[in-house]
Amino acid sequence: MVVIDYSRDGTDAGTYSPSEISKIKSAGIIPIAYISIGEAEDYRFYWNNSWYVDPPEWLSKENPNWPGCYAVKYWYDEWKQIIFSYIDKADEFEYWSDPENGENFTRHNQWVGMEDLFYNGTEKLPEHITSERIYYLDEAKKRGKVVLVVDYVDDGLGYVGDNLNRIEDFISLARQHSYIPYVARSEGRPMNL
Repeated sequence: MVVIDYSRDGTDAGTYSPSEISKIKSAGIIPIAYISIGEAEDYRFYWNNSWYVDPPEWLSKENPNWPGCYAVKYWYDEWKQIIFSYIDKADEFEYWSDPENGENFTRHNQWVGMEDLFYNGTEKLPEHITSERIYYLDEAKKRGKVVLVVDYVDDGLGYVGDNLNRIEDFISLARQHSYIPYVARSEGRPMNL
């Protein structure tokens, strides 16, 4: 399995073609398109430059760790419509779907993935945030989807002390919901377990 953007560089010009996706699949690799639902990115097709000075109600502050990425209130309908149009741009989705927007994404996609479900980096997220997101993941699981979760809980200081406790807590929480956990380093380097 490989997780990729629908585009080499995030622009429409860099979009992978159906034949390129077919080559990946022919090599025995399952391509999964990554779409950020929790942040808007200012280099994407949907970005409106007026948002820098007059952002919509659902657009929040820029992520200091990822310049050009802005937190969003993902439950707003306007943002959901943007995400549906974004999904339409993902080649794998377009290849398998008919023109009915996001409903087919769920029906055709065998996997659902989420980052930062239980932790934001090495900090535990408040339960009300996690429980809202779990609701949607559990709905996908009921429809037969495999749920993959990635939390960046490993601070890189070894499998001891607080780091050990945090890693084991994340794995335990994910398994309680029958999700497949993947521990990643807080600075973005994966840790294989």
